[in-house]
Amino acid sequence: MTFSNEIFLIGLLPWFVIIYRFLPQKKTWIKKASLFLANSIFVAWGGVGAFLILCLFTVIISFLSLLVYKIRRKYILAGCVLLAVLPLLFMKYSIFIIDNINRILGLDIKISTIVVPMGISFVTFEAISLLADIYNTKIIKNPDILSTYLYLTFFPTITSGPIIRYNEFENGLLNINQGVLGSSIERIIIGLSKKVLVADKLAFLANYYFDGVAAGNSFSSLGLWIGSIAYTLQLYFDFSGYSDMAIGIGQLLGFNISENFDKPYRACSISEFWKKWHKSLTLWFRDYIYSFGRKQGFKNKTYCEYAHCLADYRALAWC
Repeated sequence: MTFSNEIFLIGLLPWFVIIYRFLPQKKTWIKKASLFLANSIFVAWGGVGAFLILCLFTVIISFLSLLVYKIRRKYILAGCVLLAVLPLLFMKYSIFIIDNINRILGLDIKISTIVVPMGISFVTFEAISLLADIYNTKIIKNPDILSTYLYLTFFPTITSGPIIRYNEFENGLLNINQGVLGSSIERIIIGLSKKVLVADKLAFLANYYFDGVAAGNSFSSLGLWIGSIAYTLQLYFDFSGYSDMAIGIGQLLGFNISENFDKPYRACSISEFWKKWHKSLTLWFRDYIYSFGRKQGFKNKTYCEYAHCLADYRALAWC
């Protein structure tokens, strides 16, 4: 399910927000129960198999977080992070690896279709941040399995981010002050307009040229420039539109979700661009990749920028 889906916009979101905002704000367990229902419906809409995989992943991460909490050792953290990343690597790259092995060695290894839950990349990033923050005592009390599930499957951010930290999520659950209704709805409308009125329309133009080139058609230099610019703008308005909607929905529920874009195409350098584009992912790399590199003796300041370039931002936009 997507935020621009009519069923979500008309049949689910308004009614859930109305019920959620009228719940007793001091009764955290009631808010958790309603959020559990909303997250489950949103995730299960993409398929029962994907939903069950995320449930199993949550159970595993909950056990790993308890292990890290009880035994704060680097090798325990490293092993837990590896286990958390393995499902993502398997789902995203197993078919690619098998296809290349078949092509190189002339084999005919077959692999059945793999079910990939929505937002598995973002869920994995948040799981890693949860484990690392517990190890670094940024999270004082180990979250129970329900809180872990609510955090990893938080429906406003699971499809396209922004990536949030557990402490930010917990503060939203404990927050008794709801966001201003008018500004929250305005933010959702802005995001929806970016997605439907701009990105989706530019997609026709971008696809015309990209599909044409893939089919072997020839175009003028002007046409190729038009297709490239159309795709560049489509990607931005689509991704930032989803982020705007996520922030607006979060505000309606009392969650303060950080900004994810800051006029990236007005950046004057590559490093500035990365700081303005998908900011939550950039900060995630800084806090959990770059900081690790520094602790291991990597003093080169460009290490963080190099790590950013390793991320396939276009792919992450559709996880």
